[in-house]
Amino acid sequence: DLPIEKLIEHLHPDRHLSHQPIFQVDFTYHTAHEEALNLEGLDVARVQLGTEETAKFDLSLIVLELETSFKLSIEYAVDLFNSSTIARLGDHLEHLLEQ
Repeated sequence: DLPIEKLIEHLHPDRHLSHQPIFQVDFTYHTAHEEALNLEGLDVARVQLGTEETAKFDLSLIVLELETSFKLSIEYAVDLFNSSTIARLGDHLEHLLEQ
């Protein structure tokens, strides 16, 4: 568990504006638990966060494991990919998971 900024500071990679300094593709896997969080003396509510306008990496695949299903989302740099390419990637991922 190391912030990417610290890693870059330590490694001093060659910096190019054309791509990210360490890696270009990110895969994130989260498990989600649906039970309510109860904290004595506090009211807790789930908040839906908005999506950002800018992709952090060239390509990110985010998988959220729910109780009985998975939710997948793809973030991508529009300068590198068009929506039809990402749709095709999504179709390939779906086919892979079905197999």
